[in-house]
Amino acid sequence: MTIQFMKNTIYICFPSFEKDSKDFSNQWIRKFSEFLKILLNRLMDAPSDVVLCEDFKINKKQSINSLFDDKDKNPLLVLPVSPEIITNKGFSEILNRINEKSKKNPEYLISRIYKVLMYPVSQNDQPDLLKKLRDYHLYDDTDTNNLPFAAHQPAWQRLIDLAYDISDSLLPKDAEAAISESTAKKSAVFLAETTQDQENIRDNIKRELIQSGYKVLPINPLPSSPDLAKDIIIKSIEQSELAIHIVGNEYGELMTGSDVSLIEFQLDTVLKNETASGLAEIIWLPPDLRPESDFHNQYIDRLRKTALSGEFSEVIQAPVEVLKTMLRKKLSGTSQHTKIESESVITKGKFIYLIHELNYIQDVKKITSDFQEGDMQIVDSDRLRSVENPVKWHRENLVACDGVLIYYPGDNAPWINSKLVDIVKAPGYGRTKPFKEKILLVSDKFKDSLNNIVNVDIVEMKNDFQQNIINTFR
Repeated sequence: MTIQFMKNTIYICFPSFEKDSKDFSNQWIRKFSEFLKILLNRLMDAPSDVVLCEDFKINKKQSINSLFDDKDKNPLLVLPVSPEIITNKGFSEILNRINEKSKKNPEYLISRIYKVLMYPVSQNDQPDLLKKLRDYHLYDDTDTNNLPFAAHQPAWQRLIDLAYDISDSLLPKDAEAAISESTAKKSAVFLAETTQDQENIRDNIKRELIQSGYKVLPINPLPSSPDLAKDIIIKSIEQSELAIHIVGNEYGELMTGSDVSLIEFQLDTVLKNETASGLAEIIWLPPDLRPESDFHNQYIDRLRKTALSGEFSEVIQAPVEVLKTMLRKKLSGTSQHTKIESESVITKGKFIYLIHELNYIQDVKKITSDFQEGDMQIVDSDRLRSVENPVKWHRENLVACDGVLIYYPGDNAPWINSKLVDIVKAPGYGRTKPFKEKILLVSDKFKDSLNNIVNVDIVEMKNDFQQNIINTFR
């Protein structure tokens, strides 16, 4: 069904900047508005206007506040936020008008006001109204002096998230109802808020869930008040079939009048709530977890023990690809992913996947012939030349094989690094069992350059290495 959108206007409201920041801030907002308009036009059937309201004026004579004078108007506002902006008097006046309107229509704040961060601004430093809105971090975490709107940067993906959310809010009511009806069979997932060091991971998981048709709750940031947050969490998990908690290196800021952080509060609320007794729950820890304090380290130990005593909770510390695989299986209620992904790989006996650069095919023929004896079969990457989808075929082998042997006599660092990363990502492709063995076969000449490689056994190509490898895989 093609949905027809009504023409809408998005107002980007910001003050006139001080001299020291004027050039960069104006350039930032101009670039931001250009990219946002491009994205919205790609997402929507009818174009939308994106209006820059410098000094909170639509034009030289009309203030943005005039839009609030008409009670029937619900202007869609995008509010860039920086330390300089939140102290601006005109910005405070805009927030007051938004607050007045949202008191009469609470849905207005949720669906028509969007906050984008040009610079880092902590929740504690933001006005109360802004704390109720989701943060779209549109700055470069490592360099706030550069415009971050480049493909593959986290800020670019968050800009796409913003465009999707705005386009959803611009749906006519009848179109919104039609979409809701078409996805009625899909359920919801409670994706707990996390600390800043894990926000990119949470955003990544949220996108995958939404793209799979699941509603992600809570929709807006949880308040810092424990009582208010508890009500929202309980209502969210009552609608959800799965709860996901992402715990990183930071314990997080304490909630108002409490001695626990929002991270711990969310987990405790879910675990203690009787209505969530049948709720599947995953607590994910990054593989490179480094708690920032002894207190946080002790908390992680406690939650491991708590989860172990619960029937529906599990703690995993693994690459994010493993988490994604678990989510797919739990939400689909099936373990067919691996079978489907790997059905084109037909082997007998033990299956060893031999990975090598294509120009080494003659060098690996002897190894191949040795492995074909007995109950072993080797599939080497030379077949990448002939398969229709080389990337898919490569991943299917990583899912189905019993062990991996990488032939690496050269010094092509980018190539070997990419293959080692593929092995780490194998659970994300659908692999459910550990590798029997992972061997990196190297020449003596380049062995010293691989001293930092972990989780892979390094074997030199000398003496009777073929038979030693065969014995290892058996």
